[in-house]
Amino acid sequence: MPFERVDFRPRCLMKLAQNFFAMERPSQALNELRRCIRLYPDHPLSYQARLNASRILSEQSDFDAAGEYLEFNLYDGTLNPSSPTWRESLYELGKLFYRRGELQFTDAERLKDNWNESNKLQRLQMLEQAHTQFLQGIRRLEEWLKRYPDDERRYDTMYSVGSAYRMASQYP
Repeated sequence: MPFERVDFRPRCLMKLAQNFFAMERPSQALNELRRCIRLYPDHPLSYQARLNASRILSEQSDFDAAGEYLEFNLYDGTLNPSSPTWRESLYELGKLFYRRGELQFTDAERLKDNWNESNKLQRLQMLEQAHTQFLQGIRRLEEWLKRYPDDERRYDTMYSVGSAYRMASQYP
């Protein structure tokens, strides 16, 4: 890669990351994506690199880091809502909050099976955290539905929003 023209290097890093991911080596793919973001923060491919990195981090349950990449794409960069990467970032952020809330909700439900007084407060705190995550996810996914009503994922997204409302309602 040192012999490539400078303007081709971000593309090379993205392709390298895609190859690592295809070979089921997500850690190495993530390293290349982070390298692209770090070395070429203003290049248009850095937004796609953030989106791909957030997907890998989400799969690794590193929701905070994944969310940071997505929020940068949405609110700190030069992307606008007509960009496919912006659209995907909004969708992924909504789904990320939904998954996070779902995991917290499931953990709270497990405590319900071993019900005692000490678990009661812990379960209530977990439900509150899940409720907050669901509301964040609902807000993002509903915005996505309003902006992109013709997307083929709309029915799945509407189901996720309904499911998030149902689970969020468990918080007293």
